[in-house]
Amino acid sequence: MSNILATVLRIMQYTFTKRLAETLVAHEYPALPVCIARPSIVTPAWREPLPGWVDNLNGPTGILVAGAKGVIRTMLCNGDYHAEVIPVDMAINGLIVIGYKIGSSQRKR
Repeated sequence: MSNILATVLRIMQYTFTKRLAETLVAHEYPALPVCIARPSIVTPAWREPLPGWVDNLNGPTGILVAGAKGVIRTMLCNGDYHAEVIPVDMAINGLIVIGYKIGSSQRKR
């Protein structure tokens, strides 16, 4: 039970601190043109700089490598769940566009 509670608390702390930072920026700097983006699970590149480019083994890439090497032989999964993933190049391009749109916007709060 303590292991489950520790996991739940860690997840809650992670999401809580992200929300806390967002709220702090919104309240302390209301005139600052800001957009906080939270990409979902980031996966290897779709096209840029090369298809499949990745520089770490975090997330789903690590699971795939571990499975390919035989380190992970089984994994309990729920087929009703669908992972929300985005290739790194699409996420970064989206963030660049968001920054441009916010920076070039004439609208004031």
